[in-house]
Amino acid sequence: MSNLRKLLPGAKREPKILAVFANRQEDCDRLIRLLARRNADHPQQALPIHVYCLERPYEAHRCEHVVVDPDPGRLYRTAKQELAASWVALAATSWNRIPRGRRLKILPLIIPPFRCIIGNENGDFFQLRPVQVTRHLLDRFRQWRFEVRTTLRDEFELNIAWPMHHAREWLRISVRDRLMWAIAGTLGRTSWFTEHVVPLTGKLFDNLPSGKPSPIAPPPFGGPRNTTIGGITRVEVRDLIWQREDVRKAIESGDSRYLLFCPPDYVESFDDLLPLFNDPRTFAATRQAGYREWRKIMLALSPFRILRPKEASRVAAPLSQVMLLDRQKLLKLPLPDTRVFGAAWLSLFWRANAAGWRSYSVGGPEEPPDQIDYWLEELLFVKQLYLHDPELKQLAEEAPLLTKGNIAFRPDLFQPYRPLPRVLVVTPYLPFPLSHGGAVRIYNLCKALKDKVDFVYICFREVNDTVEYEELHKIFRQVYIVDRDEINSQPGLPKQVNHYETSSMRALIGAVAKEQAVDLLQLEYTDLAGYREAVPDRPAILVEHDITYTLHRQFAERDKSAAVVEEYEKWYKFETERLRAFDSVFVMSEQDQQEALQAGSKAGRTYIIPNGVDLQRFRALPPPSGEAEIFYVGSFRHLPNFIGFEELRVKVMPKVWERFPHAKLRVIAGPEHEKHWRNALKGEPIPHLDPRIMIHGFVSDLLPLYELAHIVAVPLPLSAGTNIKVMEALSCQRAVVTSPVGAQGLNLRTEHDAIIVDLGDEFAEAICRVLAEPQLRDRIARNGRATAEARFGWDAIARDALDVYSLLIRESRTQRAAGNRSNGKQPKKEDQAENHHGREAGGVVKNA
Repeated sequence: MSNLRKLLPGAKREPKILAVFANRQEDCDRLIRLLARRNADHPQQALPIHVYCLERPYEAHRCEHVVVDPDPGRLYRTAKQELAASWVALAATSWNRIPRGRRLKILPLIIPPFRCIIGNENGDFFQLRPVQVTRHLLDRFRQWRFEVRTTLRDEFELNIAWPMHHAREWLRISVRDRLMWAIAGTLGRTSWFTEHVVPLTGKLFDNLPSGKPSPIAPPPFGGPRNTTIGGITRVEVRDLIWQREDVRKAIESGDSRYLLFCPPDYVESFDDLLPLFNDPRTFAATRQAGYREWRKIMLALSPFRILRPKEASRVAAPLSQVMLLDRQKLLKLPLPDTRVFGAAWLSLFWRANAAGWRSYSVGGPEEPPDQIDYWLEELLFVKQLYLHDPELKQLAEEAPLLTKGNIAFRPDLFQPYRPLPRVLVVTPYLPFPLSHGGAVRIYNLCKALKDKVDFVYICFREVNDTVEYEELHKIFRQVYIVDRDEINSQPGLPKQVNHYETSSMRALIGAVAKEQAVDLLQLEYTDLAGYREAVPDRPAILVEHDITYTLHRQFAERDKSAAVVEEYEKWYKFETERLRAFDSVFVMSEQDQQEALQAGSKAGRTYIIPNGVDLQRFRALPPPSGEAEIFYVGSFRHLPNFIGFEELRVKVMPKVWERFPHAKLRVIAGPEHEKHWRNALKGEPIPHLDPRIMIHGFVSDLLPLYELAHIVAVPLPLSAGTNIKVMEALSCQRAVVTSPVGAQGLNLRTEHDAIIVDLGDEFAEAICRVLAEPQLRDRIARNGRATAEARFGWDAIARDALDVYSLLIRESRTQRAAGNRSNGKQPKKEDQAENHHGREAGGVVKNA
């Protein structure tokens, strides 16, 4: 058989690969781990893993090539097209009874040499052989037959047997309820009604008089005794009717801590809901039933977006078919008198929010649909507020900005605090994966400090980002992810500052700082400097990854249009005002330090905490072999990187090809590079590239590409801050040819650890010279590695940052203690807690 496979079309294709096809993340991760073990067990036969999945796998870092596309048809076509040029030595897929992506599941059956491993929903694997496939299909047939038989039996009991024994009661209830829901459904599909009556509900709700929270303290829970399912009483919900007396009996008759409201056939695990109840303020945890995105809401009934499995979001009233509740808290609330299930729960959630209790929605194994319209439930709830329950009308949510459903986290991964300083880090981007320089800095500096500081992390999530919580929680004790759900257009603010200004983020920073008793607030990037006032009673650091107005000044010098000049003026005004508001400022270089001091940063409190490089990850590589290759790293999301690429493509490489016609240019353009490319071109089509130019999107591991590189080019005509890509190239022992702007702030010496030349003909000539003289290239590369080892390691940088943390925390505690003594007050509880958990602040602060 192996000889026959060698005769198949494409048997001699390169590269030989392993391929994974999956329709969900869990199965994809399991298949990747299986193939990774196969490579580890047989290193001489190890092959790269290529993945095609509808969801982003957590094990993507083990793979060389990952394609994620939620459109099954498009993903199928992409996989078929890409694999046509490769030899799939072994394919792996999953037959998991989920119909989504059927064509993707059978793709291995039509790819030579038809060697495939198939996984089932039980986590077992079998090979693509007639006997095993037949056994699998027979097992599926037995399962289907059992399910059909069970369904028919239940339907007969519910719709025939029970009505025959209770004909009169069944007829009365059935006719009444069917009539009510038929009328409601008809009205909901009527355009006039939805356009005129439904918005009226929201207006009435907005016009409610201002209420106030009303805390309720439930009695302490003594633990489960006589319970139905290990402390959980199951309450089955068969329809949309609120059975008030049945619910009352379920609440009052049991001793369990929890009540689970669910459909009769609900069999999924709800273990991921339980960690939320470690917080004594939790009222309910529900399975996500929908997502609302940007639709206008009266009250948040679902999260802002689709949550990943085990990911949670606090929501005002998370309506769902599966709801786990604290029974003792529910006992404290009066049960509403209504016929509609959803309207009753809106009332209960409203009371719970006013009591200071919290409700959450949690992502499940299946993606939920777009949130349905709950117009009837909302209408009846508002009617109850205005007409039937004056007490309910006087209540208000405790924290409405935190219950909008756009703040997510993984409660099962939260870690307890240690007796260390607590620093709250707030950033505009995810720090992992390491897709740009800012992420590299944040991740590595916090990683170097994680044994000396307890970090709490808050950041915005961009639309297509997948949050890798497991990786983040290796460094951060708690992680909160915020989706931007507001459009801010304050006229005096720069565009990026407006982009990141949301009321929920501001409320979250203040709430976390207070509840977690943080010692220090650290805001990354000037874009977030406006959030300083969210925590006014704690010292704050602004991390200036670059002095942003200097970059926009360069833009204005290149493009003197009114809009560009106005944006520069806004940045200058905003940044110079904000620099004065912080207790300390971190900058990347001496040049940035001088600029910050001139702009108003506090003298003696503006520290150089430079960028660095992971010397173990970016290890010294042997000299490259093969055809000449120039390597350029620069995410196109950052406009100066795209301008640098255009400099290479249009001006530099044509001159290089005159002397080295076979030289290649390899570019790492970052995630969604085509979108950012089109944005930079302002709608013009992407030009046709020379075949010697190879463009990659986001690549998690750059080391294999650095191995191929003869030269790392950094042709930046404008920039700000310091470039981590230069440090990584030096650390990998690769010769760097850079413009003066690309090397600014790094104190490199031309002809020693890099070649620093002006752009244009001189830059192209320098590349040709380094390609033509291997001895020069090797000498520059070795000196560059020595420079990286001597000056750019994260450990030394982290020690300087820790000294500043210690100084600011010590001064803050001393000031608060002195203020309390002068006022004759006892120290506040949070101050006592800080003295207990904080390490003894000490060390020498290096003021660069």
